[in-house]
Amino acid sequence: MTGLIARGMGPAFDGLPAPLRALHGAGGLWRGTVTVETGRAVARRLALAIGLPSEAGTVPFSLEIQPDGTGEVWTRRFGPHVFRSYLGPGPDGTVLERIGALRVRMRPEPVPGGLHLRIVGAGLGAVIAPAWLAGRGGGMETVEGDGVRFDVSGRAPGLGRVIRYHGTLAPA
Repeated sequence: MTGLIARGMGPAFDGLPAPLRALHGAGGLWRGTVTVETGRAVARRLALAIGLPSEAGTVPFSLEIQPDGTGEVWTRRFGPHVFRSYLGPGPDGTVLERIGALRVRMRPEPVPGGLHLRIVGAGLGAVIAPAWLAGRGGGMETVEGDGVRFDVSGRAPGLGRVIRYHGTLAPA
C-alpha cells in the first residue's frame, strides 16, 4: 500500500530522498531521540489536554505509522508518554490530522533535501479555519545518514508555542 503522504504529493514524492520515501511509503516503526520544548503554563495545559507531552526534555522516541483504511494511525512515544493521531486524506492533496476534536490540515511540500508539512488550516470538528487564523506550525523533515531529522511545532493564537519537538529517527 502506498502511504498517505505519497498519495497526497503524487509524482513529487518520488523526488524525495530515500529515507523520507521509506518513512512515508508504507508505514512501519522508526526509533530515535527527541527533544521536547513546551510553552508557557496555559499552553502546556493545552498540550496535555490534547495528549501531547507537557514536560520539556530529551527522551527516547519512536514513531509507528500503521495504514488504517484510507489513512494512517501515527503512534508517537516520547519516553513513556504515548500520543496517537489519525491522518487521513484532505482536499487538493492535503492531509488532515485528527487529534481528538482538533483537526489540522497540512500540505506536504518537497523542499531542497527534505519535506515540509505546512499547516494550511486548523479547527475543531468539521470547522477548519485558515492557517492565518488558526495558528502556526508544521513539520520539517530532512535526511541524516540513513535516517530522518525532524522538527515539529505548533503555536496557538494568543498562547504562542504549544509544543516543539525535534530529533532523529531511523528504521527500527
